[in-house]
Amino acid sequence: MTVLVVLAINLVLSFAATHYVEKYASEMTGRKVTVGAVWINLLRFSVTINNLKIYEADSEEIFFSFDQFFVNASPLQYLFGKTVAASDVYLEAPNVTLIMKGDSLNFQDILQQFEGDTTQTSEPTEPIAYAIDDIQITDGAFKFVQASFNGSIAFKSIEFNCPEVSSENPLSTFTLSTSADSGGEVNVEGKFALDSLSYQVAVQSKAFTLDFLLPFVDKILYAKSIKGQVDMNMNLFGNLGTLEGASGTATLSDFVMTDTTGEASASCKKLEIVIDSLNALVGNYAIRKAEVVDPYLRFDLAPMGNNL
Repeated sequence: MTVLVVLAINLVLSFAATHYVEKYASEMTGRKVTVGAVWINLLRFSVTINNLKIYEADSEEIFFSFDQFFVNASPLQYLFGKTVAASDVYLEAPNVTLIMKGDSLNFQDILQQFEGDTTQTSEPTEPIAYAIDDIQITDGAFKFVQASFNGSIAFKSIEFNCPEVSSENPLSTFTLSTSADSGGEVNVEGKFALDSLSYQVAVQSKAFTLDFLLPFVDKILYAKSIKGQVDMNMNLFGNLGTLEGASGTATLSDFVMTDTTGEASASCKKLEIVIDSLNALVGNYAIRKAEVVDPYLRFDLAPMGNNL
């Protein structure tokens, strides 16, 4: 009988939560938001959100969506240890599209929804202790569109894993893998310190193609096509939003850029750079090798201009 009562409470809470999340998310973002269902399991202290979609402002186009979000909460750790704790944080098939028009991005109106009165001051509060275990993102997708150039780059099959994020151990490890729609794979292994916002990452790319660059380069040069692929094995470090240093190898292979006539204007069989160390903070650079194989550049001068 007790189990039936709990199940009934779960159903009632889940029904109410579905409408609450949809309504609250719409109010918070100022956007249309739809939610397939929210399921609350009091026996496991878990929450599942299915098929959430956030739309573009005044549009039926989708800005952000995911198939499922799941989390196991640990309320007892907060009651007895004052620690916000969760485990098995799982996000399936998140999909986000960022669009830049001029200097603005398509989420700035959402940020404005969260802007408050900055003139008010509040009393300092003690830091909140937290412990979140086993964070996973599977089958994600990301697309960036530069509307002014009609250019874009898109990534699919995004997989992310982070074993632990904790206030007791602010240094977290993570792995990230993805592939580009235009071709190529990227794998990242790294460490991120939440207290200092510093990072160290090892980045590997394989056969990463350059086709996506054409709309951007075409605004500067007369280009009809850009071909080539990048293989990279680099170690990077810095602070969030800033690259401070790097080392490793980057290779550009079979690069060809054609002009509007379809003739090659620049090409090379291989361009390889080996960096022993690069530190932008102190201005130290140690490049062991820079090799160019079969470089080619054509410059045609005509009465009305040139091919570049």
